Amino acid sequence: MSTQTLGDCLSLEAAEAISRYQLLYINSSNKFAIATATSAAATHVATDNVASGDWLAGRSLAEENTHKVIASAAVTLGNPVYQGASGRVSSIINNT
Repeated sequence: MSTQTLGDCLSLEAAEAISRYQLLYINSSNKFAIATATSAAATHVATDNVASGDWLAGRSLAEENTHKVIASAAVTLGNPVYQGASGRVSSIINNT
């Protein structure tokens, strides 16, 4: 299997249907999967909507930039956010 890295993005196959701006991690099959409150730590953000088995570019969270993500509920400006349920961020730790 090959991957392509362009700047701060990594292209991998999607392990499941993924929506743009969801948090992702790389699973044991070396595919992007949706990060949840109980999964491995998120490493990327989805750049597009894809079906399971499609190729997806994920933007690296390691880059020191602003990242657009989906929130599970309203978040107050300036407050920290955490990896939450369904690939979303939450202002509550371990929001399942």
